[in-house]
Amino acid sequence: MAKTGNKSQSGLFQGVSALYIDGDLKIKTNRKEVFHFLGVQFINSKEGDFINQSRVYGRYSWRTNITSRSSLSAGLALGFVNYSFKSSQAGVGGSAFTPDGSAGIWYLRDQFGAGFAVQQMFKGKLQPVNQFFVLDRYYNLTIYKILPISTFVNFNTHFYAQFEKEQAVNLSLTGLVDLYEKLEFGINYRYLKGIAFVGGLKKIHIASSALSLYFSYLSRTGKISINDNAVELFLSLEY
Repeated sequence: MAKTGNKSQSGLFQGVSALYIDGDLKIKTNRKEVFHFLGVQFINSKEGDFINQSRVYGRYSWRTNITSRSSLSAGLALGFVNYSFKSSQAGVGGSAFTPDGSAGIWYLRDQFGAGFAVQQMFKGKLQPVNQFFVLDRYYNLTIYKILPISTFVNFNTHFYAQFEKEQAVNLSLTGLVDLYEKLEFGINYRYLKGIAFVGGLKKIHIASSALSLYFSYLSRTGKISINDNAVELFLSLEY
């Protein structure tokens, strides 16, 4: 499977963007209920014309059935983070690297899944310029549930929470209507940040592959009065 996504903002935060590319290769074993996956991930974030953050990871994950209706999956990603600053009238530029890693585990059923992960687990430090940057460790909790409405309609719910220094810093709740497992649309509420309207095509078969394409538009509901909405595109290809 290969996935890519791009997020860009407008208004006050115009020039802030993020791009990621993600790929996985499934490795079959002699046991039908056990799978191994090797993957790579690249993330690039820009904060205007002068600040750039890049992340590159290699990933290994494993999945096995624990009953006829449930499975367990775990994974580890290791790589590095780069912060770079271009020279400007405000100061000189610089670049710095630090190792980084994350680990996580998933419990999965036919229409339910719950996962927990730790990220930036090495608490790396960078000093591309005079200022130090610390990658604080944080934790993610993800839960999803699929609610069948009829033969051709499902209601998909997702809950996401991010914790840093024992405090919740990001919370979101998503509700999506799934029609014929081909068309999906709904709303993603992000606590103290805004509401995103989401829609897209899901697993459209092309030859031996399946293509998914999603679009989201985040409308801010915070205290900032200047328009700083965000647009995000997501593309995945299963083969």
